[in-house]
Amino acid sequence: MTCHCFIRHATSPDEREAAAKRLKYSRSVGDTNGIIIAIAALSGDCPGREKNKEEKKNAKI
Repeated sequence: MTCHCFIRHATSPDEREAAAKRLKYSRSVGDTNGIIIAIAALSGDCPGREKNKEEKKNAKI
């Protein structure tokens, strides 16, 4: 499921890895805005993530 939030959440393993790398880089250069954006991508309740969990749950039934 794709995230359609203003700051896109990392919903797949590849996206989460990329966001973690951006966070690490932002920390290394002292980019506080980059840190905030990367943390937002890695956390929070994303409607896309919740919908994906619900679809998997319904598929098992």
